[in-house]
Amino acid sequence: MSNDLVVSGKKRVRKFRSSAHIFKFSPAVIVSTISRFRCRIVPNSMKSIGDKIRFGYRYWLTQWAETDDGAVLPFLIRIGSVLVIYCLIDRIGFQIIRIPPESFDSRFIYFEFLKNLFFNPYSLILIPLFGFLFYFKENLFSRWEDFSKGSAIRFFIVLTTLILAWTFSTYDYNLYFNRAHYADRTLLLIFPLLVYIRPVFVLPFLTVLLPVIPQIDVLSGFSWTIQLLPIRVLILFSAFFLVFLPTRRFRASDYVFFTCCLFAAHYWYSGLAKMRWQWIRYDQLHFLLPATYANGWLGFLQPETVSSLATWLGNFNLPLKIFTLIVEFGAVLFFRNRHFVRFFLGAWIIFHAGIFAFSGILFWNWAVLEAALLWLFLRKDGFSELPIFTGKHFAVSLFLIVGGIFLFKPVKLAWYDSPATYTYRFEAVTVDRRTVMLPPGFFAPYEYQFTLGQFGYLDPKKPLLPITWGAAPEILNLKSRDEVLELEKSQGLVRYDHVMATKFDGFTQRFIRNWNVRLSKNTIFSYFKAPANLWTYPTAPSFERPRPISRIRVIQVTSLFDGQSYKEIRREKIREIPIN
Repeated sequence: MSNDLVVSGKKRVRKFRSSAHIFKFSPAVIVSTISRFRCRIVPNSMKSIGDKIRFGYRYWLTQWAETDDGAVLPFLIRIGSVLVIYCLIDRIGFQIIRIPPESFDSRFIYFEFLKNLFFNPYSLILIPLFGFLFYFKENLFSRWEDFSKGSAIRFFIVLTTLILAWTFSTYDYNLYFNRAHYADRTLLLIFPLLVYIRPVFVLPFLTVLLPVIPQIDVLSGFSWTIQLLPIRVLILFSAFFLVFLPTRRFRASDYVFFTCCLFAAHYWYSGLAKMRWQWIRYDQLHFLLPATYANGWLGFLQPETVSSLATWLGNFNLPLKIFTLIVEFGAVLFFRNRHFVRFFLGAWIIFHAGIFAFSGILFWNWAVLEAALLWLFLRKDGFSELPIFTGKHFAVSLFLIVGGIFLFKPVKLAWYDSPATYTYRFEAVTVDRRTVMLPPGFFAPYEYQFTLGQFGYLDPKKPLLPITWGAAPEILNLKSRDEVLELEKSQGLVRYDHVMATKFDGFTQRFIRNWNVRLSKNTIFSYFKAPANLWTYPTAPSFERPRPISRIRVIQVTSLFDGQSYKEIRREKIREIPIN
């Protein structure tokens, strides 16, 4: 096919753009223009399907030129191409990495992952992928310098890789599987260096990382929420890298634009869930502090001090809700102009600091990446001069951020903060009959479940109110112990689940039996642990020295903050698990 056809097509793109503004086309003009456009770039002389495919491929390649005249259609083609590849990697990749729970009994998780590839039907997608990589092998080991803004993008991607490698290589010894998985941890720590050298190593890093995480999910209640965003940053980069192989073009403007839309979509979805009159009118954000105090946050403070702090914060409830809605729901306007970009990145960092102060939940990995983006947008040789603040970018960002609910599948973080809270404590009875409180950190790497888990399914008798970390609006006015108990009788439900209770017993018995043998949870990596996502106090059990445990007691604590003071209104044992 001659170059004249490609040139003719590009001229037609410019004519298509200049004939009318994209938002002012009438339906008749759109149909007529597309018909003439199609006839011009695909000559009638092309009879064979192969000719049309080859022509389409060449035309697609021209859309990745480093310079263009700002035309809309090439931009849409590029973004649409990356979006399709991203969705394929994201959806199929998470299916490929699934391995049976018994695989974690092995010393080397990655070897088990490779073995299970032969039995996973989703792995068939790897055959054309390997063929694609082989066909474009001359570009496979390209350097970061081959990318537009390569040094800035390398900094951001290596930082993301380092955050994930640090988090999932330094967790405590897994007493449930009785394995340290040293080989997998070492591999994870090697990859940030490899990624620094060559961008091609981002994809294999994901294949090492993702099979490690599900070992934490064997106990119900685990959430991927905090880890998903940095993982998807790497998945999105991988999609751009796969496009780079045939095009030999890595458009920094497209990559930075798409990455920022990914971040904004994760905030916008939570903001959308809060755009309800009941939340805006009735929710009391300061209730979150005593609720998380019951879970162990600021546990070194006296209840009177926490009550005073919560009461003082109640004076700022309305401005705090307005700020929350601005930084979350307002994220849809992220690309309105360059000042909005800097505002939202800075506001998100402040937002996470506030969440940490209220709850002990630290989205440190999100905040670090947002700080890195902000720094790169403030630097003259970073992202500040990229041509991404145009009308077409803003229009497409609305689609990606709003449609991100389905495209990126972020987790919705929204609830009603309740004055009444159910929390669970765990007591160990040692073989010498001492009773020791076990903080959530004792059960690491399952501390998330033991901090925020709702273990109402263990109690076959007591009805509970519909409280998780939130509650129905009618519960928000509870002021006394009698009101809580009366509402439990009238609206509470028994949440006992025999299957889940049996699984929890088995998990606890296996975990503690391995503790009784080892009497330690440390590995050589434990001394360099990444910051926790959930902060509680105390951080370790009050053993005089580590002792074997003969039984575990599950204690349910019901607490209430009446707007002035925090108090425990009930403490009951709901289950006792013998350790055989």
